[in-house]
Amino acid sequence: MRVICNGIPKSGTHALLKAVQLLGVTDTDHEHLAYSAPLSDKHILIIRNPRDVLISWCRWTYKQVTQGFIIGAMPEFVQHYNDYKPWLTDENTLVIRFEDLIGDDGVTIQQIATYLDVPYLTDAYANLPGLTRTWTGNYSDWTEHWTQDIEDAWQAVGGANVEQDYGYVSSF
Repeated sequence: MRVICNGIPKSGTHALLKAVQLLGVTDTDHEHLAYSAPLSDKHILIIRNPRDVLISWCRWTYKQVTQGFIIGAMPEFVQHYNDYKPWLTDENTLVIRFEDLIGDDGVTIQQIATYLDVPYLTDAYANLPGLTRTWTGNYSDWTEHWTQDIEDAWQAVGGANVEQDYGYVSSF
C-alpha cells in the first residue's frame, strides 16, 4: 500500500510522514500536490492554521520574519491554499489537522491507523516530535508577529476567507 502524505508547504507534511512511518508503513511519499484529480493511492492531507503556516513559510524561506516578508508572501500563499482546497471534500482523502496530530495524545495517529487499516502502535505518538528535516525545535505562532498592518493586508488578500474555508477562525 502506497501512502501519499500531502499538504501545503510548512503545514506539517514531514510530521505526517513520520506519523505514518511510525505505524510501520514504509511505502510513503511526501508531497505538496495541489488538487488536480482524485488519487488512487491512500491520500492524507494535513492542514494547519493558515496564519501559522505563513509565519513558518517566512521563517523557512526568508530566515527572518518581518512585516514586509509576511505581507509580500501573502498573495502567493493565499493562492496555494485555494489550489489545495478541493482536497478538503475529496472522498478518498483523509484530512487531518496539524494541531491535532501534535496535541491530541495520539488520537489522530489512531485515526490514521484506522484509515490505513494498520494497527495503532502505542509508541507512535511519543516518538512523533523532532527528528524531521524541517523541525526547528519550536512551532511557529502567528500571534508573536501579527501587527495591524499585517492584519489589514491579510484581510485585503482574502486570508480570512482561506481560514474560514479550512475551518479556522482567528481574530487579531
